[in-house]
Amino acid sequence: CGKWNDNKKDDMTTPEGKVADSVEAFGTAWAVDDEDECPQPPPIPDICEDYGLMDQKADYEAHVRNVLKVGVLSECAHVLNPTETMEAAVQEICQCFGDLNCACPVFNAFATACEAEDFNTAGWAL
Repeated sequence: CGKWNDNKKDDMTTPEGKVADSVEAFGTAWAVDDEDECPQPPPIPDICEDYGLMDQKADYEAHVRNVLKVGVLSECAHVLNPTETMEAAVQEICQCFGDLNCACPVFNAFATACEAEDFNTAGWAL
């Protein structure tokens, strides 16, 4: 980097020829605004729809909501937003053709995040 002159003092030279004060300023100076060129990613497929389980999806959602908002994890759900966890758990259940136990790893991950926020999650298991 820099001017290829073995002078470490000019290694963080910006495109304008000035030496940046920090790594963040250096990186920002070289950043390219390419948001116009990047297309939006396609929507994430709904496994429940792909597997023909849309009729049961509401029941799976109710089960997941019950686990996260009624039991031991409910207090933590007021601090950590459970929306992504709920969606992931439902998708896992659908991927297992309705086996509710397939959501356990997702619930375990949420419980671990809750413990990191000093919540006692002992006894949350289904």
